[in-house]
Amino acid sequence: MGALLAAGRAAATMVYLSFAYRDQLNPITRPASYYVYVDGGRGPFETSSILLALGVFGLLIGMAGAGVRMAGRPTVLFGVWACCMLLAAIFPTDDSPDIETLAGLIHQFAGAGILALLSFAGLAAAPRLAESPAWRPVVGIVRLLSIGAALLATAYVMTRLVQLDPETRGHAMYSLHDPVHGLKAGAHHAGAAVDPEGPAEPDAALVERIAEWVARTYPDADPEPVAAETCMYTTTADEHFILERRGKVVIGSPCSGHGFKFAPAIGTRLAALAADIL
Repeated sequence: MGALLAAGRAAATMVYLSFAYRDQLNPITRPASYYVYVDGGRGPFETSSILLALGVFGLLIGMAGAGVRMAGRPTVLFGVWACCMLLAAIFPTDDSPDIETLAGLIHQFAGAGILALLSFAGLAAAPRLAESPAWRPVVGIVRLLSIGAALLATAYVMTRLVQLDPETRGHAMYSLHDPVHGLKAGAHHAGAAVDPEGPAEPDAALVERIAEWVARTYPDADPEPVAAETCMYTTTADEHFILERRGKVVIGSPCSGHGFKFAPAIGTRLAALAADIL
């Protein structure tokens, strides 16, 4: 009973945090871990995380003592999930777009375990609970909560993905850490066709759209841009690279706005094409 009360209290605290600090932290688009950086949120978050983990351990022990056959996959999944909760409480996340400390790295892996394991643990436990007459009435609730956990995890992951353009399915908005200003955001393949010799000034309407996206995606960041720049793309019809040879001429066009990160592979390919001529 004590384990259930601890777990219930911890869950209630998490719900309270999501409502009490909803103006400062979106519980869907931002991890609950960031409550440690909200004024008054660190204590409740860390305490509830530890209580929830200990409650799960106590519940597993109590169920085993009551004769419920939880050995094997259900116990392993719940045990690892509870360990991830403890790690997430002990090692705080980094308050930055990038992982900068060992604690942040540990927290990142623990958070992934929290997201991935809870629904699987519940679904693995449901058939074991169905074997016990005393626990059989709650099997449907356990399955429903497990599906709900999976849906919440999926919703969170989707908010973290790069936004895709609904028409082209290509990247629309993106962001990354900037060592000077903290955050760089941009729109991919968003400009009009221009003369490469002509002036290249940022589109004011596009800058405004990017700022609105930043405000929605990063509520803790100031969406007002401190600077705006535009860059020119050379784009192929299918956005694939052109890396080929015509006679003794090697053609290399790692373009379409995503060639930089493939520079080592592109260089190796072009060097091999040139070496074949010699």
